[in-house]
Amino acid sequence: MLGDRRGMVDFAGCAAAEGQGETIRDLYGALAARWIAAGAPRHLALIPSSDEALIDPWLRLAFGVQFVWAVRETAAMKPVEAGVRIRPGTPNDLELVAKLDRSLHEHQAGPPSFSGLTIASDEEFRADWSDLWDDPDIYTHFVAERAGMPVGHVVLYRRPTGDLRVPNDNIDLSHAATLPAARRSGVSLALMGHALTWAHEHGFRSMTTDWRSVNLLSSRHWPRRGFRPTFYRLYRALP
Repeated sequence: MLGDRRGMVDFAGCAAAEGQGETIRDLYGALAARWIAAGAPRHLALIPSSDEALIDPWLRLAFGVQFVWAVRETAAMKPVEAGVRIRPGTPNDLELVAKLDRSLHEHQAGPPSFSGLTIASDEEFRADWSDLWDDPDIYTHFVAERAGMPVGHVVLYRRPTGDLRVPNDNIDLSHAATLPAARRSGVSLALMGHALTWAHEHGFRSMTTDWRSVNLLSSRHWPRRGFRPTFYRLYRALP
């Protein structure tokens, strides 16, 4: 697959029997030549996290783990006492959502992530999120308030099925963030407990999410919340 100066081995795009690691390396050599000729110096491979034998040849091709997809079961969770009230989000929360997304982008622009992404203007962040509440059959939004002030949120997304990373009866945790001043105070734990309970009560058996492996906060937080890696996005950038 080619696009956006990237060549990618997509979900279900790489499989091999035991002992065929060198064949994978040969096949990548042929693919890489085509990708470079087509002007795509950024190379990605989406590989099941459980298949170490399949990951190994890619690591020996100078790829590294860039992105993690993960899943966990939903469950009725015990409420977390964090001094917050959790309520459904509304269009009146647009300013909060834009601020939380900006905070996440700024965090990922710093070390050790160095995302390289341009930080959009406040107006652009608001425009990106302005339709969040238009279709409640697709998105579900929860906001945490402390002393009447919003301090964090989660966005759940009914991701279409059809690829290996999306189980049946699944809902995706597509965005979760806490304002910097409220971090490490239980806000995220309260929001996650609420989201997992809501999803369980509404018939969703599992919840998926994803994170950049170089985002230190995310890569430590989500496994502690019970999310288990299912796929890695391996990445190599050529000069």
